This record gives sequence, structure tokens and C-alpha cells, in this order.
Amino acid sequence: MIMDKHLICETCGGSIDSLGSALVEWILTDNGADRLKVIHDNRSSPRGREGCSFHSLANHDHLIQDLPGAQFLDPARRSAVLSGEAGDKTEIIAVILKLACAALESPEPSVRQAAALALARMGEEVLPVAGVLVTALEDGDEEVRFKAAFALKVLGGSQYQPKADSVIVELAEPMEMIDSLEPFVADSPLNKGLISEGTGLTGEVIVDVTGKMFLAPEEDYRGGGMGSVPLLGHRGRTGELVKVVGVFDRDIGIWVKSAITL
Repeated sequence: MIMDKHLICETCGGSIDSLGSALVEWILTDNGADRLKVIHDNRSSPRGREGCSFHSLANHDHLIQDLPGAQFLDPARRSAVLSGEAGDKTEIIAVILKLACAALESPEPSVRQAAALALARMGEEVLPVAGVLVTALEDGDEEVRFKAAFALKVLGGSQYQPKADSVIVELAEPMEMIDSLEPFVADSPLNKGLISEGTGLTGEVIVDVTGKMFLAPEEDYRGGGMGSVPLLGHRGRTGELVKVVGVFDRDIGIWVKSAITL
């Protein structure tokens, strides 16, 4: 699938010039059906004060909630608005992909960083836009490049692994023995690193209510640290004590190259 890098309003059909002008509208109808729409926000709508939102409809029988496009990329803000009631996960993923691909075209590094982070957090669900991530490996911002490379590592695939590896080796710091404790310490300066076989991180594999895996470090390995860290690209059993090797990103978690059961 090739994702259009330009946002189109699903109400008026016009172009949305930037992520900052996009609004995601969630509509829950009186019969319980729900859907998401990407539309102009009221400031940029060509319809003026009427806007492109269903809020402009009189006497509607819908529960309607809005979230700016940039905030929709944030899992915490998105969950707070949808309140667990939006049932179509496929539609939510499609909206995230659409917004993130458009955001990667922004001239603002912070917007491109947010987009790359959103895509990297999606794991294998980002496969339809792998080509966009490959392009992001050439971005002028270090954080965008690294997060794109991280996401491609999770996806696997020989066609883009050499480029992803090159970016990771360039930007990540090899984690030494003392450094291997730092990701779990709240005030750690370490943002990204390579976890070697000699300094692998040890902990218990746990699974949260969404089915996502985390590494909960044993107390001896935590250094008084932050607790569990997401494991991406890992297929293990709950409760296993493992030593992992891979790539660490503070905002995303750990891509696991290998894991030895202890």
C-alpha cells in the first residue's frame, strides 16, 4: 500500500495543508456504530464558521469527540478520547498511518519526530508504509532517522535492513556494563543504545492486557530503575527470565535481536 502524504478532508474533499490543521472526529451514532474521520479543523475549514465537523449538524443523535491530528498520534491522548469505545482497530490504525505519513513531510522537526515515534510504536502494523520509513532514513533530524530505523528493524525484511543497520550503528551508543542499567533509571541521559551479548539486559517477560510484551528487570539488574520496558519483535512466554540483545530506544523500548532463556 502506498500512503498518500497529503491529507484530504473526508467532509469537504479539500486538501488539509498541515497536520496542525487536521482534526480527527470520532462519531458514535445512536445505534452504536462508530467511525473516524480526518477533517479540517474549524480555523482552516473552507466552509467557514460552519466547519467540516458533524458538530455543525443540528439535533444530531451522535456522540462526537474531536482530537487534533498531532494529538491523535499520542497513544495516551488518543485512548483518553476514544475511552475504549471505538471498536474498529483497523480504522484506528489506518488513521494513524495516514496522519503520520503526512506529518513526516512537515518542515518542523518536532512534528516529524512525533510521526516517526508513532510509527515505531506500532510494530508490525506499520508494514503498509515501510517505504515511507525507508525514505525517513535520509531525514535531516537524528531522532527521526533513528526511530525510522528502529521501526524497520522490528519489521524485518532483507530489502531495507542494511540501511536501517547503517543508521543504528551511526547513531546508537554501545551499552557497556554500567550503561546496561541506565535505561531503567528515570534520570538516565542514555536515549538509544546497542545491547551487546556481553552486556545483555536480564529480566522477566510479562504481557499486559493488550497482549504486548515487556521486560520487567530483576531487582539485581534494575539499579533502582523505572520498571518494565516494551519488547518489540520478541516472541516469548510470559514468566520467562531472559537475557536480551538488540537495540534500545528510550521512547519505544527494545528491539530484540536474540533472547537467551536463563
